Amino acid sequence: MEEFENPYLDPRHYDAMHPMEGDIEFYLKCIEKYGDPTLELACGTGRVTIPLAQEGVDITGLDISETMLKRAREKASEKDIDIEFIKGDMIDFSLDRKFNTILLPFNTIQRLIHLEEYESLFSNIQEHLSKEGRFIFEIFNPDFDIIVEALNEDSDEESEVIEYDDPYGNGMVQVTENTDFDPTTHMLDMKWYYYIDCELKEVKDWNLRILFPKEIDALLRYNGFRVEKKYGDYDRSEFSRDSNTQMIICKKIE
Repeated sequence: MEEFENPYLDPRHYDAMHPMEGDIEFYLKCIEKYGDPTLELACGTGRVTIPLAQEGVDITGLDISETMLKRAREKASEKDIDIEFIKGDMIDFSLDRKFNTILLPFNTIQRLIHLEEYESLFSNIQEHLSKEGRFIFEIFNPDFDIIVEALNEDSDEESEVIEYDDPYGNGMVQVTENTDFDPTTHMLDMKWYYYIDCELKEVKDWNLRILFPKEIDALLRYNGFRVEKKYGDYDRSEFSRDSNTQMIICKKIE
């Protein structure tokens, strides 16, 4: 049985925690419409990259973590799929080529904290997106109930996040969280607690920037993008106040 280390940075824990597949079909349909080549930013272990490549998509994956990329390459090799995985930061990369579709799945854009980071991200995407290309990404639609709860939550209270089998055979991993929201910065600060058999093994501090629908629209507009379509889910349902997510398709402003 292997030692339990920081699960947030471990690619096998990442895969165990995020088995979701509902977004694959959504992105595949987008790529069928807008065309290859495709670039996935913050591709991680290839959760999205590899299934799309299996469907014949000409896709490149970029991620800042060599550990995650190593696992992505292993998974692609196991499936006998040839994918170019590149180590790079999504806010500071140069590939000297254009893409017809650029993807940023799984709310990753909200890990950016500062305005300058968003400006750099959008500038890089502008540089790598073809004239008629599309930038497609996912971002939470803020839930006011969760925000109010985070504002009022007891600092010691933990709520359940997920349970999954430890990929190294140590038993069942239980993940709980404690959250705090700062309305002046729109930052949701979280602590994730990792337990095995009720024994605390690891605590991970992380945060997300909460971006409201009109706020992300404005960020895109003033960084040279026009929102072409916004869906409320992977099933392409119309975006509304009750939607859990914003699936945004945008293109360069001509």
